[in-house]
Amino acid sequence: MDLFSLIAGGKKRTNRRTNRRTNRRTNRRTNRRTKKRTNKRTNRKTKKRTNKRTNRKTKKISKHAEIVLFKKRLCNEASNNLLQASKKKRKDLIKFFKSLEIKNKFILTPNWEETLFKTTKSLSNKIYTDLNISIKGKHLSKKEMIKKVKYIQDNINDYTRVTYVSKDKDYVKGVLEIIDNVRSYDCFQLKPCKKHSRWEKGDNYQGINTVWDCPKYKTRIEIQFHTNDSLNVKEKELHPMYDDYKKKCIKKNGNIIKNKACNSINSKMLNIEDHIPIPNGLIIENVYIRYDKNGKAYFSNI
Repeated sequence: MDLFSLIAGGKKRTNRRTNRRTNRRTNRRTNRRTKKRTNKRTNRKTKKRTNKRTNRKTKKISKHAEIVLFKKRLCNEASNNLLQASKKKRKDLIKFFKSLEIKNKFILTPNWEETLFKTTKSLSNKIYTDLNISIKGKHLSKKEMIKKVKYIQDNINDYTRVTYVSKDKDYVKGVLEIIDNVRSYDCFQLKPCKKHSRWEKGDNYQGINTVWDCPKYKTRIEIQFHTNDSLNVKEKELHPMYDDYKKKCIKKNGNIIKNKACNSINSKMLNIEDHIPIPNGLIIENVYIRYDKNGKAYFSNI
């Protein structure tokens, strides 16, 4: 092989190496640029998707918050309407309730005037809970919600309430006498099919509960009847325990949770109920208050 051929072969090899290096560098640069562009595009798309999702979630949250605020505002307005109408008749109501007392036999509880009306917050929360139960997760328009709250407002009964207490021996006759006197003020009894006398074991309440509509006083009234024993147990033991049970064991829709903790609280309440004496002359099975031909009240099992 001559010298010229050797020199030409060396140049070819050098050119190949140079071309390979150049191609590698070019490819690296191209790959880097391509990666950068691809990453930028990917990041833009990812940001757009993330923003869309975030915006959707934010809209959902804001809509939910708006609905909750609207419901709470409606319930507050309903609560204020009921309480304002009742409080205008406060003086007349106090006279009315005092007139129902049976001297030395059936009297109002101490400090009853301070608890005569539910607080605005307590009543509003009750209306709000009843509204959620009636809706049961359904989507309602604002007009439909207003109708629902109006219906609850027109049917809620315990925002004006009193309790009368007596000894065991005066209980049965005293309850019937007071009920006859309430009717003489043109009040009529609500929920006639609901159990009034609740001295049966198992409902975490030992007493008699009645509700009335009294147009003269522009209010609906809850009147409870207790013995000294049943009231003491209710206020000191059963009521605090029932509040705990309600928080832990009763869902917002009214369903009861059954687990060891809830069963334990329930069994304790039943045990407390067992130790409350039944008033003299009270027949537990006669759970309803009915009226004879002369309009006099009596207890009945039907």
